[in-house]
Amino acid sequence: MSDTSNSSIDFLDQYDVRRDEGARTPGFFCLKSPVSINREVLDDLKRFSNSRGEDVRLSLHQKPEAAFHDMLIVQRRENGYRRPHRHSIKGETWHLLEGEMGAFVFDLDGNVTDSCLMRPDDFFLYRLEANHYHTVIPLSDFAIFHESKPGPFLAEGDSIFPPWAPDNSDAGVAEAYQNNLINALVRD
Repeated sequence: MSDTSNSSIDFLDQYDVRRDEGARTPGFFCLKSPVSINREVLDDLKRFSNSRGEDVRLSLHQKPEAAFHDMLIVQRRENGYRRPHRHSIKGETWHLLEGEMGAFVFDLDGNVTDSCLMRPDDFFLYRLEANHYHTVIPLSDFAIFHESKPGPFLAEGDSIFPPWAPDNSDAGVAEAYQNNLINALVRD
């Protein structure tokens, strides 16, 4: 049996992936279809993230307009607060591959209605329907997860932020809010 397939990619190969120039954090789109991912790709994503100290996303779809989005995401705990948000017409699923992260769901007033400590060997998959406020927080140095949801990416209208969640204008307030969520998760 061969160690490679025509669908495998090389994260560092410009013919396999292209940079998403419009992304807030480093992002890449796969240029192949079908596409398969092996451990080496995850290791390349971690190395890329480590070299820059940034989160990174590898979209397995070829463009933002794709009807379905699959992404491998490396989030670093050191990169701080990720504001809760919702998608009015999109549900999503997170499949944790490495590390630990907390998944949180909120009601319209900002009360946590569900939370889950996600680990690859325990609760490793979380599915959320559309129109629920949510966030995920890496609890280990980094978390690598697969996120899937309907496309296309709608730019400014894609994520709706609640008035009760701190924005990123005051890092101390945002960090305290996130720490309260984490502390509640660990106690449960």
